[in-house]
Amino acid sequence: MPTVLAGTATVSNCATDPPQVVGEITLTNEQSQLMLTWLEEVASFEHEQSDGAVADSMSIVLTFEGQGDNEATADVMAEMEKLAMDVLATVNNQ
Repeated sequence: MPTVLAGTATVSNCATDPPQVVGEITLTNEQSQLMLTWLEEVASFEHEQSDGAVADSMSIVLTFEGQGDNEATADVMAEMEKLAMDVLATVNNQ
């Protein structure tokens, strides 16, 4: 589960408690600017996606701790999920 801070992103495996850090990267300038914009404009939220399987189901939880007043739209959540997947892919390719 990627945790993104302006400038860096840390990827952790949530299968353990506490989560085990598996990698950290420096965000690109574009990624950092996007994060800063979301932090300023979007309010905190939690969004869960599940594949609906009974056994070995997979769910993705997007938790965002923003400081803005705007509710996250479906497009914004999709952009956040894409950024998280990009970060995960980068860490996996290191």
